[in-house]
Amino acid sequence: MATAAATAAVAAATAAVAAVNKTHISSPVDKLFCSPSQKLLPLATKTLPKPYNHHRTLTTCASKNPLTDVVHSGQPEPDGHSFGSYFDADDKPREECHVVGAGIVCVNDNVHKSITGVGLVFDVFSESKLDRLPGDLAIGHVRYSTAGASMLKNVQPFVASYRFGSVGVAHNGNLVNYKQLRGELEENGSIFNTSSDTEVVLHLIAISKARPFLLRIVEACEKIEGAYSMVFATEDKLVAVRDPYGFRPLVMGRRSNGAIVFASETTYEREVLPGEVVVVDKGVQSICLMPHPEPKSCIFEHIYFALPNSVVFGRSVSESRRAFGEILATEALVECDVVIAVPEHIYFALPNSVVHINT
Repeated sequence: MATAAATAAVAAATAAVAAVNKTHISSPVDKLFCSPSQKLLPLATKTLPKPYNHHRTLTTCASKNPLTDVVHSGQPEPDGHSFGSYFDADDKPREECHVVGAGIVCVNDNVHKSITGVGLVFDVFSESKLDRLPGDLAIGHVRYSTAGASMLKNVQPFVASYRFGSVGVAHNGNLVNYKQLRGELEENGSIFNTSSDTEVVLHLIAISKARPFLLRIVEACEKIEGAYSMVFATEDKLVAVRDPYGFRPLVMGRRSNGAIVFASETTYEREVLPGEVVVVDKGVQSICLMPHPEPKSCIFEHIYFALPNSVVFGRSVSESRRAFGEILATEALVECDVVIAVPEHIYFALPNSVVHINT
């Protein structure tokens, strides 16, 4: 859940554009139809749409979701740390979501430092531990176990060191071709340290011949299939990637000091498009990973995963749940005196259910 010194202006990073010799400048319209790794878009502040406004601040919402990859890129707080007000006594995740661990990787002077632990967020990240992670680029992850055993070695973010630099990665989703890719990599000598599907991405980066380092990440993501939103922290860049179908949500926001933030959900500036790679360096740039087909969003985000005050896949989660309640009351009419919600998840559906039951 960040890179070095992203500015409030978020102007085009011309140095990075020049370095990526595999790409060329294109218009926003072209981006929707580009082929893999072929387009690079510098995004000025004025080009970033702001379709939704909510009452809660980005930093408050970002810390509340147990499934969120929060990424922060920009100026550190006055004490030299990246985390600001992300963690407090109210930041314990919902235990019914089977949260099994959490981790943070911070980059300071091109060096990755990490904290990972098994348990709830509040238990893993004490103030004394966070004090040991100075820097202006950080990625974090809260583990909701879907692939791999629930043990410390599978807690993300993962960090890998290569002769051409180091990178940290945090991933929300599932890679359906993980076993195939892992088998091929192991046959060619790769040694895996975890049972998480996320690790395969680091091995794909290792064997890539692409230059510069950024394109190794892009090439690795072109080989994976499934539902994923990923954030990468290199020694000097933050990279956010969303799968071509847009199964999992990924949004971009901006703090008051100009720092760029990515998260699975919350108040935001704009969505990361399906198949898009957003690069934060001295500015914000967009690469089209691959032409994306018709979006196939995961409905469970609106049913269960997302916070009610979030907008996911362009729709208010609370509005969706009110609609669910209305439909449920229509399809499953019962005579009852009391309607009780499962905590949080169905609370917003209750009013419409009660109205239809009583009519």
